[in-house]
Amino acid sequence: MSCLGTISNRFIAENHLIKWFSWAIPANLMTVIVVTLTFTSTCLSADNPLTAKYLGQMPPIQPVLPENQAWLGGERSIVAQFIPAVKQSHSDPFMNWPWLPLQVESKNPTFLKLVSDDIDKPEQKKNDTPDKKDDDKKDDDKSDQKTPPEPDISKPGADFGDYPNSAYTLPKGRAYLEITPISYLGKDRHNSASNSYNYLFRYGVTDDVEFRLTGSGLTTVFDPNTTVVGFAPLIIDTKIHLWDDQIDKLIPAASFEAFLQTNLASPTFQSGFQPSINMNLDFPFTKDTNVEMTFGYSGVQDSVRVIGGERFIPRLGHNIPTLSKANLNVNLFSFQWALEQQITEKFQVFLQGYYNGDVFRQSAQGRVVGVGYFYQFDKRATFFNSYNAGIDPSTPNFSSQVGFAFAF
Repeated sequence: MSCLGTISNRFIAENHLIKWFSWAIPANLMTVIVVTLTFTSTCLSADNPLTAKYLGQMPPIQPVLPENQAWLGGERSIVAQFIPAVKQSHSDPFMNWPWLPLQVESKNPTFLKLVSDDIDKPEQKKNDTPDKKDDDKKDDDKSDQKTPPEPDISKPGADFGDYPNSAYTLPKGRAYLEITPISYLGKDRHNSASNSYNYLFRYGVTDDVEFRLTGSGLTTVFDPNTTVVGFAPLIIDTKIHLWDDQIDKLIPAASFEAFLQTNLASPTFQSGFQPSINMNLDFPFTKDTNVEMTFGYSGVQDSVRVIGGERFIPRLGHNIPTLSKANLNVNLFSFQWALEQQITEKFQVFLQGYYNGDVFRQSAQGRVVGVGYFYQFDKRATFFNSYNAGIDPSTPNFSSQVGFAFAF
């Protein structure tokens, strides 16, 4: 081989090598740029499942959630001014991956943040609505408020039994039915012996207002010549609890009671429409000792005796035709009292009396004292009984009452 040939071949080889590098270097550079951009976009994809696998558990990148925007300065921040709101979609070639979910239009700039390494843990969303359990609890509380408490005959207790009425009223939505099949009144100077079937229906309109219907019911008067049977007038009543007791200051619990005796009765017991107002007081001096009082001012119809012209208040509004006749409507003051002592949880005794008549049960004027007791069968029912004696000629020498009260 000659030196010329060798030199010529060397120049030719170098010329080809230069041409190859002039083409390969730009092509390889473009390849590197494309591969780099592709690799970078893959790493920046928040939902790319290959990120953690090939990048050594590097945390992925996601758009900033609205609740984290305040941390970056809010919508008026410098970052927000340079990054306007955009519509995210698959149109971005670097974000268009099969595993990337379709994004909706966002009103906030697409900030980026690093999320936790635990990519398997779903992000907890802010819940502006109350928890369902809280709603159920609130519904239960509302239903508890609407539902009246369980019936309890001891709270506040029967008004029948002793003469005065309690200062307390029934809970809203609860009812009592009190009856006395035996309410016997003996003979006095102006009236014959009698027995009546008293009743009292009570309903709690609110916790402090009670609606009541009462009366002496089926009544029998044992006249000297004949026995009279009929229905005594219906009485429409209401009781309003005014305040609770402050016994340390000697302030009793109090209620105001007003009732109207109607003319809905058998003719022999009709005595016109008669209003009445009363104040009921309770003095609970101890847990087991209580004093009740009722002050009343009631309309009644008096009578006049045929012989002698003496005026008096007839019992149950009944006049014996041969002995007396109805006269005038008058107002009568009355006072009833009772000292109550709780002996056991179910047994209570009381000492009672009245002045100028137990007008509520139309037992006429006079003064009476007596004793009695309550016995509570269970939470809903109680039994009561009393025995009384008159201490002046205008009152029955003996009277007794036997009755029951039921809570609903």
